[in-house]
Amino acid sequence: MATITIMELEAAINRCAKARPPMNCVLGPDLRALAAIYGDMIYRRLRTLELATLSPTQRAVFERWGQVSIPG
Repeated sequence: MATITIMELEAAINRCAKARPPMNCVLGPDLRALAAIYGDMIYRRLRTLELATLSPTQRAVFERWGQVSIPG
């Protein structure tokens, strides 16, 4: 099963934040979605996360900003 690591997620967050920085301290929808995944991983103390556990929206956002090959 395909997984992402917390480091891959952090890199995706950084790419997204650089390309679409928060405006007036408000995160855009993509950055907010990535931050929600990150917060969940931190809370649950996960180093990896199965892609199957993401919602379709979260997966699409990660695929947009991540630089990993995700099997369909």
